[in-house]
Amino acid sequence: SSGINAEYGYDVDILRCVNSNLTRVCVAESYITDISLRLLALRGKLVELNLNWCDNITDSGIAAVVTAHSDSLQTLLVRQCAYGTKTIKAIARCSKMRVLDLSQIAEITEAAWNTFAVSLPLLENLDMSWMFGVKDPHLSLLLEHCPRLKKLNI
Repeated sequence: SSGINAEYGYDVDILRCVNSNLTRVCVAESYITDISLRLLALRGKLVELNLNWCDNITDSGIAAVVTAHSDSLQTLLVRQCAYGTKTIKAIARCSKMRVLDLSQIAEITEAAWNTFAVSLPLLENLDMSWMFGVKDPHLSLLLEHCPRLKKLNI
């Protein structure tokens, strides 16, 4: 499989590595910005994307790359990233999503929850730890519409 593992990398490092055959990208704890995310949105057919603890990316950048790869993305890790409603709506379009780490987000709007919870039928592993505002109706929706869910971390 083709991938990038650029821990502690910068945009310039990512730009040098990007090619059209990418399927897996791990840039966790790196200094990348939305520039790299927008470039990744134009390349490859991503199956896995790890953006955990990337402090210099925004909701718009994450949403752009997730939207671009919504037909192939199966694993998305965005722990402690600055994402919000745009990203959640983009994730809802990822019908092949199996593993998702959304931990440490402040809150998701009610409308985004309702769309997100019913749109991921293949989801097996979901981490929502340190996510404030998760309520019983949200969990009920997830359990009802994600029949393959095996691991849920709240």
